[in-house]
Amino acid sequence: MAKTHWRAIVGGLATAYGIVRGLLDAIGYVDTVLAHVPGEDRTWLGHVSAFLFSPPAWTIFPLVIGGLLLILWDFRRNPKVVHHRSATVQLSGIGMVAEMGAIQEQAQADRSQPDWPLRNLFSHLKPSLLQTKSQADFDAIADEIIDKLSTGQIMAWGRAIGASRTLPLAGIPEGYWLHAKLNIWLLDDDGGNVLQAAPADLSAPDKTQYREILINQAQVLEEWPMPIQKVERDTKLAVALAYAVTGKWDKEALWDTEGEPIVRVGNELKKFEQLACDASLQTWGTRQRNYGPHVKIPHEYWEAHHVNFMDLFREGANTSKIASMAQDIIYFDIMVSRAQFEEAWPR
Repeated sequence: MAKTHWRAIVGGLATAYGIVRGLLDAIGYVDTVLAHVPGEDRTWLGHVSAFLFSPPAWTIFPLVIGGLLLILWDFRRNPKVVHHRSATVQLSGIGMVAEMGAIQEQAQADRSQPDWPLRNLFSHLKPSLLQTKSQADFDAIADEIIDKLSTGQIMAWGRAIGASRTLPLAGIPEGYWLHAKLNIWLLDDDGGNVLQAAPADLSAPDKTQYREILINQAQVLEEWPMPIQKVERDTKLAVALAYAVTGKWDKEALWDTEGEPIVRVGNELKKFEQLACDASLQTWGTRQRNYGPHVKIPHEYWEAHHVNFMDLFREGANTSKIASMAQDIIYFDIMVSRAQFEEAWPR
């Protein structure tokens, strides 16, 4: 607004200059006319022209006062316009804030509605899983999902299976997932009609079982925008040791090798236990035989425990303690990372 006033003032000065120049030209013209007017008629014209073109000093005061009054009137008029525009902008800003708030509330609401089967998340994280139905890959991804569910980072809904009927769809509490496991049957085409989640063991405080588990697509895709490229816990220890001895990911290949495969496996097993203790290899196991989810085994655990060699190729690798003061904790079905084994046993 101030720039507009100054532009008007500069334009007014230019106009005033043109007017003054025109007046000077007019004075010259009047002087020429008066020179041809008879003497008796020149007296009153002289007084008028003298007042107009040579005004007395006191005339400056009414001119200044009039100019100040015009300026005051202009400033009293323009702030109303400025205030109106500011109010308009302010109201517009408030409207934009309210609109953004409504959008955020809607987005939050969209993330609290079940709209995606849990089966689709497994397919998103590892597209080949629906075809391979690999139990190891399923367990690894299930652990990732349960970690997010048990900490409230993502939400899940399901139909609890009652004594005589299936209950309506409802939210599954976060605490439930601390003692629960997912069932690989949910990968089937009709997986929504089978048991999908159940307590991991009989000691779980919540014995509820669920089917038709749903999640919110927008919420889970924020956590996992891309598929999981590598599943760490993907190989049985017996198969990994066969690779360490023969270079093949097949434990049956052990018996086709020359020499004494049992001795060679024993040597590689000692190396494995040392690498696990040094935190160079990550290991997983279940807390119950043939039951329950795989959990990470702490590296310090291997200081006082080792793998039970007799069970290695029979029922799966199990552990036993080798020190009298060791914790009486046993892990079953030991699993490892194929990528880590290939790095530790390069070919």
